[in-house]
Order: sequence, then C-alpha cells, then structure tokens
Amino acid sequence: NIEGIEFVQEMKRFYPKNELGSHVLGFVGADGNGLGGLELTFDEQLHGRDGRAILATDARQQIYDASEIAPTPGNDVQLTIDEIAQYRVEQALAEGVRSTGANWGIAIVMRPQTGEILALANYPTFDANEFGKAAEDVRRNRAVEAVFEPGSVFKIVPYSGCIDRGLITPSTMVDCQYGEINVNGRIVHDTPYGTLKASDALAYSSNVAAIKMGMKLGNERLYEYIRDYGFGSKTGVEVPGESAGLVEPVNEWNPTTIGSVPMGHEVGVTALQEVAAMSALANGGVWVRPHLVQRVLSPIGQVVNETGLDTRRVVSAETAQLMTGMLEGVVLRGTAKNAKLGVLQAAGKTGTAQKIDPRTRRYSHTKYVASFCGYAPAEAPELACIVVLDEPHATGHTGGATAAPIFGKILEE
Repeated sequence: NIEGIEFVQEMKRFYPKNELGSHVLGFVGADGNGLGGLELTFDEQLHGRDGRAILATDARQQIYDASEIAPTPGNDVQLTIDEIAQYRVEQALAEGVRSTGANWGIAIVMRPQTGEILALANYPTFDANEFGKAAEDVRRNRAVEAVFEPGSVFKIVPYSGCIDRGLITPSTMVDCQYGEINVNGRIVHDTPYGTLKASDALAYSSNVAAIKMGMKLGNERLYEYIRDYGFGSKTGVEVPGESAGLVEPVNEWNPTTIGSVPMGHEVGVTALQEVAAMSALANGGVWVRPHLVQRVLSPIGQVVNETGLDTRRVVSAETAQLMTGMLEGVVLRGTAKNAKLGVLQAAGKTGTAQKIDPRTRRYSHTKYVASFCGYAPAEAPELACIVVLDEPHATGHTGGATAAPIFGKILEE
C-alpha cells in the first residue's frame, strides 16, 4: 500500500526438485537464458517465440486496425534420466564421499545396449534455483569435464586387445616376475606375484602382467584399441563442456610409455568415457554412444528429433564374453570383493591411480583417484556403472576399499 509501488507478475524458471540432477539440467539466468547443462544446449528449442501485436494508427495515434501473432511455446526435451534412479545414486554417492573423506565424487549408471544414461551424479552438488550461491567448482559437471588417470580400470584395453588378437586366453600363464619389470631402462615395481593365469593376473591387478599385455600388442595396436574404446575423443553427450581426455599420438610416445599406458598412467580419461568403454564389453564388444536426451517433442507432442543408436564394434563377441568371465573373477576373488551384489553377479575392475603432486611434479604416495567400473548381471548385463572418488582416505585409498562398495550399493538398489 505504498503509493507509486506495485507488484508485477513475471515468469521464472523453477526447479521443483532443487538439487536433483542439477549438473545435468543446468540453470538459467535472470533473463531466462540457459547458462549451463541441458538448459544451455537446448536453450533455443526450450524458449519458443514471444507473441506480437501489430497496430495500425492514424496521425493522431488512434488505432484503427490490429492483428496478433500468437506466441509459440518451446519444445519439450525428454531425458533418459530416471528420476528415482538419479535420486538413489545421488544419495549413495553423497554418503560415500562423506564416509571416505574424498574431495568429490562421480557416479554414472547407463544401459550398455542403448547408451541411455539413467543417472549422472556429482558430489558436492547445488540447488539449480540458487546456482549463484554455489562456487563455480561445485557447479562443474566433473562426470564429463574432469580428466584423471584411470589406473587399473584401463587394463581392460590391453587384456581385451590381446584376447581379440589371439595372443592370450584367460588360462595363459603370465610370469609376473615377482613384481619387477625393466621397461627400456626404467624399473617398474609392483606387488610380488609369481606366475599366474591371465585371469588371475587381472583379478589381482598385476601391473607387470598388464605391461606385458601391452608389449604383446605393441604400441600401434594398443593405440588403435585405446581409440576404438573411445578414449581421446568426446563421446558427444549433450551437456556442454565435455573433455576429450588426453591420449598422446603413438608417434609421440617415449620408450617407457609402454610401461605406463597399459596400467592406466600417461593417459587421461573422463568417467563417462570409462563407463562407455566398459559398457562395450557388457554389450558383446560393441561401443554405443552414451546420451542423455531421448527425444525432442513439439508443443503438440510430435517428435521433432529422436536419438538413434550410434555404435561401432571394438572387439569380437567372443572376446567380450571371455573378458566378462575374467572381470567376474575380479569381483569374486580379486581386488573388488566389496562390489559383490546380494543375488546378482557383477563384473568389473578397480582403479587406484596416484595423482601428480603439483609441488614435486612426481606421483604422490598419499593422494589417489580411486574408482570402480563394472556391470551386472554379468551373464546378461542390464546396467553399467562407474564410481570415482578424489583423494579418499578415511576408509582406505584403493578403488576396492572405497569406490567398489558404493557401486555395489547403487546396483543393488
């Protein structure tokens, strides 16, 4: 009731679920324009067009004719995200990050056969309605932007490559040289295993065995499999800011690179690239492009655009089946016993990668990126999942001790 002051209604974007899926959905500014996530990618389609009124006036500005152009509503964008799955994954990830003392965490669940992403979560997260109160680092979609060395999860590449080329079988005996191998003058140290079956060498995550797999393939063929699995390229997922990761061209490898890449060092990947690569094994050796958008509909419900399958074969179906058996062994008797599910059998691989210490520019012995990536049920995979934790320390630092239990909880639910 103050003279000269009145209230005016105006439209505003509102997110009724607050923090749920905020890194996927993104947010809009005060003008309604998309500033992040799918809001930014599909800003033009979601907006629609304002209506207009055309008035004809005489010299005295009296209206004698008028016509209207009705406003056009924006299109609807339907996602692959399952609301309940997204909520449960976010809850499990938040609890896991807090209990392990990690700086941040990522969790993604997708369908291997279709590439549909059912849940994509980052923690810490933010309320999209009040995005300005969150630090830029918190708003960052690390699932597609953060690049990290994957560690032993990456061993699926040299192992599957050797099986695909007929160089080994799961029962091939591998001399792990009691944890020491000379790679062009550089000594790589490892857990002191003797001679193991290839399946056991993967289950126990022998670095020496992985390096030997890489050497069997050779630089050129190993590089081909790395690229075929999608590393070093953007997946093309619909959210902005995706990183291609870091994969050096093979002609720029140094003489000791073959002692690093097979065990997941000297390469940088994103969590989405990693779960898409693991999904290729779950899908009979066929890589499928991951996506968040199912279809775009017009205001009257007509399909404007629908996401189709984008696939390529990486390894043979026989190789994928043999790898699944080996990855089951990782969960049953190897480094990922904490990823066991109650009534279902999972297959997957742990990763524990040392981080570079920016002060010494050498690998740290106290800071790690821990991860677990796998799928279930192993005999007929329905879901693939990855969990990544930055610098966990409260309950251990390995992927098996920290990320695998979160994976198990997510897929159980």
